[in-house]
Amino acid sequence: MKTKSKIIILGCLLIAITTAGYYWESKTTDSEQPKIYSTQAANMLALPDESRQEMFDSMADGRWSFKTEEEAGKKLPFAFNIPDETLIGKPTLIYVTKNEPYYRQLGIHYAGGINGIRFEAILAPNQPDFYQYVNQWKSDIEAGINKADKAPNVINIESYQAFAIEPGFNNIDGDKVPRFGVVEWWKDGVLYNISGTRGPDGTSLEQLINISKSIINSKEAIPAGFQISPQDMNKFSEPQIQPEDMDNKKVEQQEYE
Repeated sequence: MKTKSKIIILGCLLIAITTAGYYWESKTTDSEQPKIYSTQAANMLALPDESRQEMFDSMADGRWSFKTEEEAGKKLPFAFNIPDETLIGKPTLIYVTKNEPYYRQLGIHYAGGINGIRFEAILAPNQPDFYQYVNQWKSDIEAGINKADKAPNVINIESYQAFAIEPGFNNIDGDKVPRFGVVEWWKDGVLYNISGTRGPDGTSLEQLINISKSIINSKEAIPAGFQISPQDMNKFSEPQIQPEDMDNKKVEQQEYE
């Protein structure tokens, strides 16, 4: 029996697809969804530069562009921190997707644009289960379904749990297709993501972690432009993950303090 359409806002697929300004909606059964999610996410991370740029450009009508982070914040229902410019440089593009208010995503591109270092944030009232996605990726890699050359891990950055995958290759149709690295974490009701340039010589996981630390440790937040009522928040919230559930996950957690 088919489930209702469900918008996925967690893990790497969020960044791979919503940088183009839309969400991938799954109409699969619950048992099919993790496998499709894991495999498509891995392949989207290896999308060629030209294809990613074309996809992003084709969705220009689906986003607002701004000159400053403060202007972008007026279109968002959450406050957010931004990277240290001494580590990442000044933004080359700042935008917010034209979704319903609680699904609006902040996107900031730095040198290299859509194929350079990218920062994204979206409202996420409940802490996501990064372990679920890491476990599924690892299972699919072992089964030969997911063609990533490396598996992601759950790591610890400044006491915050994070999903992380190093840059590398995906084996797609017999070709080694460069893939970019990703670090994603949850803080104070916001899901943050930093992704870099593609391939084994792309932005390293260490660099992405250092940028992530600068966001986590930032003392200044860009204020939210408006608030969402509790009634509207309940429309898209999912059950909160409890700490005891996290302790039961069988995935290696690395420390990056």
